[in-house]
Amino acid sequence: MSLRDPVLSRLRENAHILRNAGSLVGTTGVTSVLGVVYWWLAAQSFAPAEVGFASASVAAMMLLGSVGKLGLDTLLVGELARKPQLRNTLIVTALVVASSVGTLLGLLFGAIAPQVAPDLQPLQRNLATLLLFATGVGLTAGVLVLDQAQIGLLQGAVQLQRNTIFAVGKLLVLFGAVLWLERSDGMVIYAAWVAGILLSLAWMIRPHWFQHDWRGLVQPRLITLLGPSAIAHSVFNIALQTAGLALPVMITMLHSAALNASFYVAWMMASFAFTLLSALTITLYAVSAAEPQVLAQRIRFTLLISLLASIGAIVGVFPTADYLLAVFGPSYASEAGWCLRVLLLGSFGLMIKQHYSALCRIQQRVARTIPIMLGAAVLELGMGGIGLWLGELTGLALGWVLAITLQGILMAPAVFAAARLPMRQYPVLTAAAGTEGRE
Repeated sequence: MSLRDPVLSRLRENAHILRNAGSLVGTTGVTSVLGVVYWWLAAQSFAPAEVGFASASVAAMMLLGSVGKLGLDTLLVGELARKPQLRNTLIVTALVVASSVGTLLGLLFGAIAPQVAPDLQPLQRNLATLLLFATGVGLTAGVLVLDQAQIGLLQGAVQLQRNTIFAVGKLLVLFGAVLWLERSDGMVIYAAWVAGILLSLAWMIRPHWFQHDWRGLVQPRLITLLGPSAIAHSVFNIALQTAGLALPVMITMLHSAALNASFYVAWMMASFAFTLLSALTITLYAVSAAEPQVLAQRIRFTLLISLLASIGAIVGVFPTADYLLAVFGPSYASEAGWCLRVLLLGSFGLMIKQHYSALCRIQQRVARTIPIMLGAAVLELGMGGIGLWLGELTGLALGWVLAITLQGILMAPAVFAAARLPMRQYPVLTAAAGTEGRE
């Protein structure tokens, strides 16, 4: 038997992982490539301070949207596999709740943040601006829930199509604004982003608009029943995402919106390189929630693909970082070239951390590992902040990489043990998880 036969057999066994992870990678590919064009157009049409304000506003929108979804997105990935008879009710209820909470958080942030960070003052220009920001946060929370629900249903192609419409729509709206508006500022960049979300959401629900009694599908009692798990997933997810979403806001508040413009572009490129790591572990969670007994084989497969992807990203981007950033302007390359290179070195630690988080979800140990994830978020922000103070963007990147690498070292034993042992023999993260039991 040739070497090709077991390789092909392993690929066939994990085809559903590759297919749905591929849709997530395709989503990031489309949104990242068109996102580069989007921010390039913004950089050519607006002053750096306006681009910095817009990128900080978008980052705040994403962070608040991640909080507003209350962990319902990743909770749905597991629950849809375990409760297929409640599929429509679970999705619609989660969408309504997440959007409502996200809008409220947006209103609070828009009213308070400008008092702390003068560069965010445009959020308080008038009531319409405040409502626009809050609407963006609510819509973001909703579509984040919907996208994860599609992964839980193993229908990744649907979220790929929605995100493609979103990326194309926001770019076209921004292009039209640049052409036709005589006077515009950073809030126009944000508004175009929100318009793209609206267009994609309208497309996604269009086929189902007349098929259901939407009021009947909203069942708050489900949120009550799932409440403890939803809260645990929410805090867990916030801890995982806080550093990436808060770093641009931190740079704007501690340094300047102009410097954040350079960092945001570098972080966007690095995040694209990290996409496959996240996509593989999300899909690993989706396919293993109902079949945990085959986790060891699947996690070995996703670890191997993650390692190859990390090496490939570093080899590909290191010699080309300055050229990629220079597309946005000379200042972007000079300020963030080494920042981008250093950020990519964090992919190995991030690979382990992503698998660790998937294990916690699969084995329903989310609540018991929240302190670990919160400590990790504080570590990333703290070391990133120290690096920013000592060495601006390159120092920030070094601080973040050191933090994520330390986490990878500490989490690696649990991940590698899960890859070796059958699920029934391995109580994940015994020290952190405590006794057996469902959350």
